[in-house]
Amino acid sequence: MIDYRTPRTPFRPNPLVRSASAQTVLAMVRPKGIDITTDEQLILLDAGPDLTGAEPERTVRLHGYFNASRSLGVRRGLVMIIHGWEGCSHSNYNVILAQRLVEQGYATFRLNLRDHGPGLHINPYALNRGVFRGTLIEETAAATAQVARLAGDRPFFIVGASMGGNFALR
Repeated sequence: MIDYRTPRTPFRPNPLVRSASAQTVLAMVRPKGIDITTDEQLILLDAGPDLTGAEPERTVRLHGYFNASRSLGVRRGLVMIIHGWEGCSHSNYNVILAQRLVEQGYATFRLNLRDHGPGLHINPYALNRGVFRGTLIEETAAATAQVARLAGDRPFFIVGASMGGNFALR
């Protein structure tokens, strides 16, 4: 029996990319050929009542970006991608993943949680007044139900990075 808990040889990254600073810089570099944002469609979603108490009379608005499959073959379904805490729909890890998925026959929807997304660092109250909290699962669930309907009769998948993975599991 193989013991997978202890690797035979420990992972040693190349010394040029071993430091945390190098990893941070590399995470900001978008590889050539990533053009997923050229044909994305912005979609606004009504995500239920504002449970933060900031605007209880208003409906929460979340937004995301849809890309249809680019494959000429079979349509494999829709994948919703949820970013991590400091990320958004346009974080490199999300656009790289979305690019690969649409090339393989999947449609994608990159959801932005409250207070996240391109330009929201300039005006965080553009869509909602209440501040994002990790407990706001209801608005994410409401948005997810709407995105799932976009899949029609095809399979629907959810992928999340870090905090987005936590939301996907809940």
